[in-house]
Amino acid sequence: MLYSAAPLLGNTYKTTDGGYTWTLLQNMQIQSNDGICGMAHYGNTLIAVGTYSGPSWLYRTNNFGASWTKTNLGAFASGLVDCYMISNDTILVAGIADAANNFAATILRSVDGGAQWTRVYLAPTPQSYCWKIFMRPNGLGLASVQYGSPIVARTTDGGTTWFNVTVYNSATSDTGGIGLLNDTLGWVFDQYDFGTWQTTDGGLTWSALPASPVESGYRFEVFDSITALVTGSSVYKYASGTTGVAGVKPLKNKIHSLIVSPNPAQKEISISVNAGQNTFGLLFITDEKGNVIRNTKTTICKGESKINRNVSNLTAKAPTVVHWRTNELFFG
Repeated sequence: MLYSAAPLLGNTYKTTDGGYTWTLLQNMQIQSNDGICGMAHYGNTLIAVGTYSGPSWLYRTNNFGASWTKTNLGAFASGLVDCYMISNDTILVAGIADAANNFAATILRSVDGGAQWTRVYLAPTPQSYCWKIFMRPNGLGLASVQYGSPIVARTTDGGTTWFNVTVYNSATSDTGGIGLLNDTLGWVFDQYDFGTWQTTDGGLTWSALPASPVESGYRFEVFDSITALVTGSSVYKYASGTTGVAGVKPLKNKIHSLIVSPNPAQKEISISVNAGQNTFGLLFITDEKGNVIRNTKTTICKGESKINRNVSNLTAKAPTVVHWRTNELFFG
C-alpha cells in the first residue's frame, strides 16, 4: 500500500452570503483520510456522503450546519459517491457495495430519514460504481454506472426499483454526470473525456451526440424547463435547444500514471505510481475472472512511489490481477 506522510482531510465550507465568502465547518466530524463526494437537501435538511474510496459515512444536519449526525453505512457499501433527498424521510445514496456483493455499483434507500436502509440496486459487474443519481418529481430517475458495463440504472417509482438500460456498445463505461431536462429529454456524459449520449424517451434508449462540446461531464443540474448546466472540464449550458460553453477550458492532462508488473501474477507484483497530486485510491486485487480477493483504500503521495506486493498466498486458485481506481484520471 502507498501512504502519504500526512493524512488527507476533506474539509467542508459554509457560505451565508450567496457564495461571496466561505468559512470552514469545524463540527462536521470529518476524520483523517475521509471526505465528501456528494451533497443534497430537502427544505432546511442537508445530507452529505463520502467518500467514493471509503469509508461510507452519511452526514445530516437540520439546522444549517450548526450540528451534524454521522451514520456509518459500511454494512451496505464500501464507498459512497452521491445522494438524493425525495423528502425529509426518503433518501437515496449511491456508491460501491460491500465485499459480499463483490464491490458492485449499488443504490441504498431509506424511508425513515436514514435510520434503516434497503439495497434497491446492485449492478451486474464487480468493481463498479453508481456515480450520480438524478430524480424527476414524478418518480422517474436515472443513475450512472461507472467502471462496469455501458449501462445506466432507471427507476419510475421514486427509486424503489431499478432496471438496467444499455447506453452504448462497449465493454466498459466511464459515465458520470446524468440527468433529464424533462420527462423525455436527457443526457449522460463521459466523466474523463469527450462523450455525450442523449435520450428522448426518458432513458429507455440512448444515442451518441458526436458534436457535443462537453468534456468530462461530472454534475448535471436543471434550473428550469429550458435551462441546465453541466460541470466538467468547463461549465456547459443548455438553453432553448442550444448547448453553449461558459468559462475557460483548461488543458487536460493525464495526471497520474501506473505500471503493474507482472499483471496478472502468481508470486509478486511490482507497482510503480507517478501521481500528479495527493489523492485517495482503491487498490483491487482480483482473480482473472474479476472476482475481488482484496480491496484496500490507499492514500497516494504526489510524486513517484513503488511497492512490491507478495501475492503467493492469494493465488491458490488463479493468478491475481491489480486494478487501481482514483477520482481523477489514472492511466496505466
